[in-house]
Amino acid sequence: MPVFGTHLFKNLTIATMFIAIVLTGVIILAQSIRFIELIIQSGASSGTFLMMIFYAMPRFLEIILPVAVFAAIIFVYNRMYSDSELIVMRSAGSSPMQLAMPGIILALAISLFMLFITTWLSPVTLAKLQALRFIAKSEYASVILREGVFNTLDNGLTIYIDERKQNQLLGIMVFDDRPGTESPSVITAEEGRAFADENEQRIVVYNGSRQEFDPEKKILSRLNFDQYSITLPESKGPLGQRHKKPDERTLSELLNPDLDEKFDRIFLRDFFVEAHRRIANPFLPLSFGLIALAFFTLGEVNRRGYLKRIVAATTLVITTQSAFLASVSIAKDSDWGLIFMYITVLTPILIGLLLLTPYTHQLSSWKTVQK
Repeated sequence: MPVFGTHLFKNLTIATMFIAIVLTGVIILAQSIRFIELIIQSGASSGTFLMMIFYAMPRFLEIILPVAVFAAIIFVYNRMYSDSELIVMRSAGSSPMQLAMPGIILALAISLFMLFITTWLSPVTLAKLQALRFIAKSEYASVILREGVFNTLDNGLTIYIDERKQNQLLGIMVFDDRPGTESPSVITAEEGRAFADENEQRIVVYNGSRQEFDPEKKILSRLNFDQYSITLPESKGPLGQRHKKPDERTLSELLNPDLDEKFDRIFLRDFFVEAHRRIANPFLPLSFGLIALAFFTLGEVNRRGYLKRIVAATTLVITTQSAFLASVSIAKDSDWGLIFMYITVLTPILIGLLLLTPYTHQLSSWKTVQK
């Protein structure tokens, strides 16, 4: 790559990184509200919040990187035209393809990186994020149990705590008359602790008694205990047995699902569409980049500015992104949506490369001379 091309590529890379960081910060601020609310309610540590943000990052990058590439090309090329750098290079005989090559290389590199994100990194981290949220939500002692209030957790299960110190519960009273129990019971204890793991959520109480009334015999029995465990409701089984959604599965898992599971058979079409989305989505940075490069490297030099070209390129990018999202939705019901998906992302690439090729540029110049 010539010296000027290296200089242009360096500026494009810096601009892309800066824009990506800014957009990532904006999205994190917008999305972190949900995480903060969950962290505060569950009493989890700040480290859990940072892990949630970290696991959500690859999913954000799928949206951010194509926009960052487009914005960086618009910003850098427009600035270099304003500084007459690109005008000098065009006067020196540089072709549109030579001027566009640094942007094409950058967009191609981002597309390859996005392919890694969509096929493996994003689904793996998203699955870990959902697992982390599952664990945080299952911390009933902090999410649901409130001090000095009768907390109804399920039909027939009510828990009262006098005081809570982090995970330690003091002054506990439990009324358990859930369906399936032989008779209603009241449990009182001096203290207890809440536990949540991959298998269940429960409260273990210490130094208390359990009183149970037999309605048939009209007898009240009492059992004193040193330790007693109360399983909380909505324990949905081991976390490892939780069915992962299509966006939580890697590309190989989407293409080769376990068809022995009824769940996978129901969502087989969703797996198929998600797999194609993962393959098509990485083309967007290259597609958006070539749209911007075509508008800025072709045509006459305009010393009044390139506002009209910027608006036209932005409109075309928004249209392409909207069409891609619409094609994903259509693909869930029809194979035509899959065809439309690939047409949407590949058409700007093919047209952009065709317009930037030296042969097309020379042919256009030859026709102008003939006229």
